[in-house]
Amino acid sequence: WPSPPPPPHLGMSVEAETVGEGVDVDNEALNSDNVYWVDYRKDRAFLGSELREGRFKIMKFIHASEVSSVGLVWEAKDMMRGGARVAIKTPKNPSSPHDWPSNWLKEIKGLMTFSKLSHPNIMKVYGVYNELCPTPGGFGKQGQHLPYIVLEHCPCTDLFSFLEARGAFQMRLARHYMCQLMSGIEYIHDMSTSHRDIKPD
Repeated sequence: WPSPPPPPHLGMSVEAETVGEGVDVDNEALNSDNVYWVDYRKDRAFLGSELREGRFKIMKFIHASEVSSVGLVWEAKDMMRGGARVAIKTPKNPSSPHDWPSNWLKEIKGLMTFSKLSHPNIMKVYGVYNELCPTPGGFGKQGQHLPYIVLEHCPCTDLFSFLEARGAFQMRLARHYMCQLMSGIEYIHDMSTSHRDIKPD
C-alpha cells in the first residue's frame, strides 16, 4: 500500500468515535492527500446526514464493494417507521444523472420491479430516490445528485460466508435453506418476474 496505509473503513459509526476495529487514526494520515484517506473523509462526512427531508438518518457504514456500481452500503434509521433500521445503497461517487453508469441504472430498474414484491424470503425494497447531496464538500459536491436505494436491513451474514465459517451443511440444514430459496424463486416466477443473478453471497 502507498504510505500512509489505507484507512480502517470497517466499523465507522456516527454513534461512536472509534473507527475500524480498535484502530487509532493518526492525524497526519487522516489529513493526508492520499487517495484512500480522501475517500475516507468523504465517507465519514456522510455519517449523520439526513435524506428525504429527515426521514432517513445515516448511522453506520456497512460495506464497500470493489466491483459493484452500487459501491457503498450504509445502515440508516427510517424515522417514518419509528426509527426502524434500513440499508441504503449509494454509488461510490455522486454525480449528475446523465453521468450515472449504465449498470447503476440497470440495478435501479431491477429493484423497482422488486419493490412491488412481498415475500418472507425476498429482501424488501422500500424505495429508490434521487436528491441533491446533503454534505457539500464532503460526500459529493454541492449541486451533485445522490441516487440511493432503500432496502430491508438484514443484519445476519450471507449464506456464502456462513457456509465458509461453518463448513459443509448437514442434509437437513441444506434442505432448510434450499426450501426457502425455492419458495422465493417460485413466488418471483408466479409474479412473471425472473432473477438472473442468484448466488449465495
